[in-house]
Amino acid sequence: MRIYSCQKNIDDTPDKVFYWVKSIGGDNGWYFANWCWRLRGMIDKALGGVGFRKGRTDPVELAVGDQLDFWRVEEILMNEKLTLRAEIQTFGKGWLEFIVLPIEDGTTLLNLKALYVPNGWFGVLYWYLLFPAHKCVFNGLMTAIKKRTENNLAKN
Repeated sequence: MRIYSCQKNIDDTPDKVFYWVKSIGGDNGWYFANWCWRLRGMIDKALGGVGFRKGRTDPVELAVGDQLDFWRVEEILMNEKLTLRAEIQTFGKGWLEFIVLPIEDGTTLLNLKALYVPNGWFGVLYWYLLFPAHKCVFNGLMTAIKKRTENNLAKN
């Protein structure tokens, strides 16, 4: 298994952070590099996969089994954890996991993990070739969640 992890300390409560986590995708977009997400979906569609099925069952709420663009909600623990399983072709199996942890000082630690189980050498090659792009997109997504959360706090 391959794992990429990044985290952000966010100046707000877990419920406010989780609001932005569970709101990603569909008409809300992915907050950062939306064109990359759409491009990946187009490539998948051209290879015979599901592609970027832009959409969600609900614009804000999620439940296990819900479609979220080219992901499927595999686990959701309100204000704590969201696990998405990739339904695109990746030469393996992939998940995106968001974990929200309260910190004693009143802030929240948001951790994103991209987990990938490669299928053979093509899967390993896929991981390493796309690692720089994934790192950029996932870090950008985390920064965008932080900004959205903290800007919302500033407006109150």
